[in-house]
Amino acid sequence: MGQAGQLDYSFSYTATSGPIQSFSFSFLTPTFATAGSSPAFTPFVVTDGINIWTMTNDLTSDSPGCFMFGNPFAQLGADCGVAIVGPAPNPGALFFDTSGDLPSTPGIYPGIFGGLFKTPAVVEQITYGAPTTTTGAMSLTITEVPEPSTLGPVMIGLWSFVLYGVTVFSASPRKIAPAA
Repeated sequence: MGQAGQLDYSFSYTATSGPIQSFSFSFLTPTFATAGSSPAFTPFVVTDGINIWTMTNDLTSDSPGCFMFGNPFAQLGADCGVAIVGPAPNPGALFFDTSGDLPSTPGIYPGIFGGLFKTPAVVEQITYGAPTTTTGAMSLTITEVPEPSTLGPVMIGLWSFVLYGVTVFSASPRKIAPAA
């Protein structure tokens, strides 16, 4: 991949049971994520339809290859651990484990995942595991985003010359009168 392009990391959780609803989010990076990094992302929301948890923090780990996300009241650990502690209102966190190293090529990565989301009454979870405890499916898709084409700005430039009275290409002797 060239330096000018970007990588799009798109995460998707599809709920099959439990109160937490399906969600997805993505972020762009100039290079593949590395252990200990916190790629910039736009905060995203996880909800059960009543409560909301806005994920604003992230951390990556390479033991195993893991992405962690949490709100300001969550703890993200270097070993792919997330925790919600204390009396803070509605702490929430989730992790996505690639079951190997952090990805270093574009592709689709199904993963092991989990999340804890505290409400005033209970702690809700998204989980993986035996069929009786799995609440849905989660995956990561990494794609290369090509650098923008320069054809658009060139064409806009040509049209702006025509609009301002300069004929760049003309099949007839007529000229466009300059704007007053």
